[in-house]
Amino acid sequence: MTTLVTQVAVIQEITGRYEFKTAEARHHWEYDYAVSALGTRSEKRVGALRLDGNEVQGKPADCVMTPWGLMQRFERAYEVGWLLEGTYGRAIDPSEGGHVDVPASALDANGEWHAVIMPWQYRLQTMAMGSRSETRSGRLFFDRRIIEAEQEGSRIETPWGVMYFRGKPHEAAQIVPGDYEAGWLLRGTYDRPFDFEGPWIHPGSSPGSSDLLMLESLYLAESKLGHGVGLSVPRRAATAWHSVLTVDPNVCQINEFGDRTLCTKIAIRHFEVDISRLRLADPLGLGRQIFAVRGRDLPVPIRLVADARFERFYLVTDRELIPLFPRLRRP
Repeated sequence: MTTLVTQVAVIQEITGRYEFKTAEARHHWEYDYAVSALGTRSEKRVGALRLDGNEVQGKPADCVMTPWGLMQRFERAYEVGWLLEGTYGRAIDPSEGGHVDVPASALDANGEWHAVIMPWQYRLQTMAMGSRSETRSGRLFFDRRIIEAEQEGSRIETPWGVMYFRGKPHEAAQIVPGDYEAGWLLRGTYDRPFDFEGPWIHPGSSPGSSDLLMLESLYLAESKLGHGVGLSVPRRAATAWHSVLTVDPNVCQINEFGDRTLCTKIAIRHFEVDISRLRLADPLGLGRQIFAVRGRDLPVPIRLVADARFERFYLVTDRELIPLFPRLRRP
């Protein structure tokens, strides 16, 4: 997808680590990367690639096929090492350099994948990729605790995209014959996209928490909090609950309906928050309720306001109001 190249106010640094061990541990890939000053003129990306403990060598502009896709080597001020894409999500150009060969067995898709973008961790087991017996089983962790769900089709937003729950994951290093999709998965077998409408699960929540309603803002062009905000609330009036505040810093183009189209690729930020009602009377006598939203490292002080029926909500910061609406679903 084409990425919108523009400047954003939010400056972040994201580090990640990816590992892949082929079946029977024949090969071990390691990929470390760091992205700083995302979306600004100073955005920088650095990547280090190892195979079986050795640095993958190559000249500038050379490409190499990896378990995560084609990578290209850079030696520039803002692009260093092996990268899947350049700054601002710019696509690499394989025609610029040569090709680095790796053993065909190192690209075997059967094995275990491990991805870390703290506080998230993801482990995926694969077997018989491309055959009628292809099997995938994924385990997802947040803050070193496994994320569970009770209902198959439950969804969760992660740094890698929306994952779907396909039942209890297989035990570590053990694939169950005939159970082709298990645990948390980005896509199904043969990279089949999912189209479920199950409940949303949030980091730190427990099974049975689907009585929460996911709210989100429309696209915020100039908000100091971010360009999109999400928050879950109980479906019935409550005085206190635990939730996760999501802040989307990505700058996007919008279509005629106001939907986001081309966007920058900055990771969505997640803040675990405790929400509790404040004993303040509504100055207009409309019966509205106001709640404190407390959590570590929140970008600005935040309050949540609900109408008397607990059906309409908006966030209040020191300088703006942000209306929240139930997340849109496909018909």
